[in-house]
Amino acid sequence: SYGESIKDGIYPYGSLEKSIDVIIEHANRLEKKVRSLIQLNKMEYLLDDCPEGDNLNMSEVIDKVLLSLKVIRPEISFETNIDKDVRFHGDEDPWRIVVENLVDNALRYADSKIILELSPGELKVSNDGKQIDADRKAKLFKPYEKGSDGQFGLGLSIVYKVVTTYGYKVEAENLPDGVCFRVWREVSKKELRAIQKERKKEEREQLRTNKLLKQETNQGNSTSGS
Repeated sequence: SYGESIKDGIYPYGSLEKSIDVIIEHANRLEKKVRSLIQLNKMEYLLDDCPEGDNLNMSEVIDKVLLSLKVIRPEISFETNIDKDVRFHGDEDPWRIVVENLVDNALRYADSKIILELSPGELKVSNDGKQIDADRKAKLFKPYEKGSDGQFGLGLSIVYKVVTTYGYKVEAENLPDGVCFRVWREVSKKELRAIQKERKKEEREQLRTNKLLKQETNQGNSTSGS
């Protein structure tokens, strides 16, 4: 093994420092594979117990993921176009893993920018890295598919498993200046009208609440001034 070779004063990659770097890289890859396998096994029981209805606020899930992942490559800029009250079907943990894996994948290939967009029934994660060739695109969501950086992974296959289990679709699209991963579910006109109606209702309630708070504040000010 590499460790035994170094112990015997033999450096497989020319120098002690370079050989240790290679060992660390292999260890990191192994750790990532183990973590992915744990995630995949975890999915099996998380997806068995699925709540009814679209109750998960996806904007909150995205906020949590970005808070933890943006620091990985601080030189990459993030742009977001997030509808703050989009509800998805499913539990938080599986969807959080979906967003984590999509953002992690984007961080791996982005040149300078990642864009996240969220609208009713649709999530998009784009990056300005190089496009995906046709052969790889056809196998993208299969387990242990080798990426263009030479890494094998389960991340996108986990994304596919969660998304399709919850009744959504996922695909990768080449853009003129990068790649976009799109997760979506067809939203009927009836569902869209219901979403818009609910949103207007919440806006009216918020305006009413703000008005009451303003009245209470004014009353408090007049009382203290008398």
